[in-house]
Amino acid sequence: PTKVFAQQSHFSGKIVGDRQEPVAFATVVLEGTSFAVMSDDKGRFEFRNVPFGTYQLKITSLEIHTSSFKVQISKSEHKQDFSVKMRTE
Repeated sequence: PTKVFAQQSHFSGKIVGDRQEPVAFATVVLEGTSFAVMSDDKGRFEFRNVPFGTYQLKITSLEIHTSSFKVQISKSEHKQDFSVKMRTE
């Protein structure tokens, strides 16, 4: 028998706020999957071995308004940055 492997991607990006400042330590989730990571201190995040497809990316943090983006992953290296709205005090 031949094994068929789904095509997978290394998906990375950066989260920035209204003034292009990095959003550190935000939770980044591909909804409906087990993929969830936290952005680093520079707002960067990465997922490995994400099957190709369309996903809803959800970003949450105390510093920002919860944001959701549609993401189409169809190549082995997918890089996409996201701009979110910061909460005002």
